[in-house]
Amino acid sequence: MVFYDKSANETAKILNSDIDFGLKEKTVDENLKKFGPNVLTNKNKKGFFKKLFVTLKEPMLIILLFAFIVAFGADLGQYLKTRKWDFSECFGILIAIILSVSITMLMERSSKKAFEKLNVMYDKISVKVIRDGKLCIINQNQVVVGDVVLIESGDKIIADGRIIEEVSLRVDESALTGESLPVAKSAQIVDGKVALAERKNCVFSGTFVSSGNAKIIVTAVGDNTEIGGIARELVEEVNVNSPLQIKLKA
Repeated sequence: MVFYDKSANETAKILNSDIDFGLKEKTVDENLKKFGPNVLTNKNKKGFFKKLFVTLKEPMLIILLFAFIVAFGADLGQYLKTRKWDFSECFGILIAIILSVSITMLMERSSKKAFEKLNVMYDKISVKVIRDGKLCIINQNQVVVGDVVLIESGDKIIADGRIIEEVSLRVDESALTGESLPVAKSAQIVDGKVALAERKNCVFSGTFVSSGNAKIIVTAVGDNTEIGGIARELVEEVNVNSPLQIKLKA
């Protein structure tokens, strides 16, 4: 659900919060259960042998394995008849299988490392929130949807949020949008369907406050944030063909 086209009060109402008093203690637990915790989870954890087994189930590798068995049987039969050692074709297919498996495994490992680097953004950080009308300092992983959070210059934003009010707020969103310069933010409603970079009344997890300060209401945490979506794409299984597979299909 998007909130840039809604007022701060409408957003708070939808999320069972209040822009002045924040969440009530009982609502914190309710929102935690409903929207999840503020952590990134790796849903694609596999051991080496499981990854290997999944890789070997790919159609092109099954064909190569079958070809290897046939070639090995033929070469072995020829050797038993003539006592001539010629397993070059068999070894060639085996090398092709090893290369294909290695490339696939390396690509998965690269995605895993990228996810781990992304997860570094979720180190333990203290956050100022308003709950029951009182200013509290909590750990970033205790923040839930509906929390009213105070941010200021130098802070790393730890959840997606709708701006309630701001003073000269500028945010570095280069990690998400590629925009090299800090973006000026506003609490005003944004009309119509707009791209991520045009949502001037929203802030996003993993970005940094370059200047100014603001009060925001959290609209998404953890895996449901924009950066959580990037992390999810890094660990999802995708059918990516290796160069060898592309050549075999040609």
